[in-house]
Amino acid sequence: MDIQLKGPYQSWHHLHTFEAVPEGTLMKDEVIYHPPLIALPLHGAIIKKRLENIFSYRALRVWEWHGVR
Repeated sequence: MDIQLKGPYQSWHHLHTFEAVPEGTLMKDEVIYHPPLIALPLHGAIIKKRLENIFSYRALRVWEWHGVR
């Protein structure tokens, strides 16, 4: 689990889990975070999209690493 001790969010908890499935391994992420109150108006427009981009990029890289296209 990744926990932000100091950074841009009021809190950040990121749990990685791995589960054996017939096709191989299923990797899941659970993220619980709270942006700073001053950034709440930007959440939908900027912060949420940035987080989606980060995890989409990582998923793409993992798929490439495993030879999946």
